[in-house]
Amino acid sequence: MATNLTTYDAILKENYAPAIVEQLNSKTVLLKRLKRDSEALFGKEFVVPVHAGFNEGVGARGENGPLPDAGSQQYKVARYTPKYNWGQIAITEVVIKTTLKDKGAFVRALDSEIKGMATTMSMDINRQLFGDGTGLLAKCAVNSTATNTIALDKSTKMSNLRVGMKVDILVMANGTAVATNRTITAIDKVNKKIKIDGAAITTDTIHGVYRAGNYGKELNGLGNIINKTGAVGSLNPANPGEEFWAATVLDNGGTLRSISETLMQQAFDAPSENSDGEVTLIIGGYGVRRAYQTLLTSLKRYVNTMDLEGGFTALEYNGIPFTVDKDAPPNTIYFIDENHLTLYELAKPQWMEEDGKIVKWDGGTGYKAVFEYFAELGTDLRAAHAVLKDITEA
Repeated sequence: MATNLTTYDAILKENYAPAIVEQLNSKTVLLKRLKRDSEALFGKEFVVPVHAGFNEGVGARGENGPLPDAGSQQYKVARYTPKYNWGQIAITEVVIKTTLKDKGAFVRALDSEIKGMATTMSMDINRQLFGDGTGLLAKCAVNSTATNTIALDKSTKMSNLRVGMKVDILVMANGTAVATNRTITAIDKVNKKIKIDGAAITTDTIHGVYRAGNYGKELNGLGNIINKTGAVGSLNPANPGEEFWAATVLDNGGTLRSISETLMQQAFDAPSENSDGEVTLIIGGYGVRRAYQTLLTSLKRYVNTMDLEGGFTALEYNGIPFTVDKDAPPNTIYFIDENHLTLYELAKPQWMEEDGKIVKWDGGTGYKAVFEYFAELGTDLRAAHAVLKDITEA
């Protein structure tokens, strides 16, 4: 049996690993364009030097006046701990027995399962890159009567939720459980509701929906990095001496407003005004892109487009691509300096191996193979990014 399993190991590594890596790296614009770094790893974390202040040892003096006191550049350190994403496939004993003499049969038997796992893993990682690191999929609305049909906040991006998904319903502030490991059995996208199995529950606006087990364990995302509050990489603008560690947030207090040239330009200019940043990518959802296109039409402006590497297309704004992603939060446009946004990788995406073995006994009547990706999204200049919020979609 060991020899046969070794044959299966080779198939997974040689036939499928490169394709899964390509999918994880290139499926979306953000994954395709993000720079990668594995050199900043020290021990179990990535250590990134951050410029925190200038050498202020300069000044104007008289002809024979004393020179300014010597100074030095100020630095701090951002620390990023890798987050662990896994994808697992099950291989039944029946598949093993019936494909012992036919590698092609093994490939045919598991092809759709492996590709499905890769697609789901890619989708989940891309969603995380737009999140806030907590794993929040949706905020709950008030459900004062115990029910299995949970009303969600009107801002919910329903594409984050799917029938069959295992979810936890938790207190957003601290992860206290209301319900755990529940299966979504139905989705009402129009009225923004989900139905879950198990006992009926009540919820309030302090509660949120999370993929089961993910609370606080997901990749850092743009929702956290491109913000003016909260810690990123162990630095927090609320701490004395770390006030510089903040992105520009142009919001309207939660009240939607129409997109305008002035708002777009303010967000575009902010990274250059507040730091050494320079916007290289603008990204949002489909609704805000349509709103921008409608604005250009109303101003009788021609809509220029750009072709990006990987077969992606974008609108052009000040010579910079304005592109879309289905996982971008609604009513939001990010202005990113990609030179200061990095996916820190502990290792490239790969099959988990133990003693060189990929296919392993699952402890029951079958076998399993696990794909792993350990990484974290981070920045070395938070002020190099900006976000425009509360934009009415079209």
